[in-house]
Amino acid sequence: MKKYKLTDESMNYRGRTLWRIEDIASGEKGGWIESESNLSHTGRCMILDEAKVYGNAKVYDNAIISGFSNVYDEAEVFGNAVVSAYVSVF
Repeated sequence: MKKYKLTDESMNYRGRTLWRIEDIASGEKGGWIESESNLSHTGRCMILDEAKVYGNAKVYDNAIISGFSNVYDEAEVFGNAVVSAYVSVF
């Protein structure tokens, strides 16, 4: 079962099109992803605020990406990790 959906809201960022996500259960808008392969639909992982995940990066398990953080290239954030504020992970 899907826990989030892509909205119609998009942005161009570093030559890529990113899509705003929305939590299906709460209806709250989240952060930005390039594709659904960036954020797992299982676990409690989520991308919040203005955080961006793109390229081949993956967020899964219970990891939270928030603030103005960027996760990209081949990065994987998982377990109970929290990436927040102005952090870049690649």
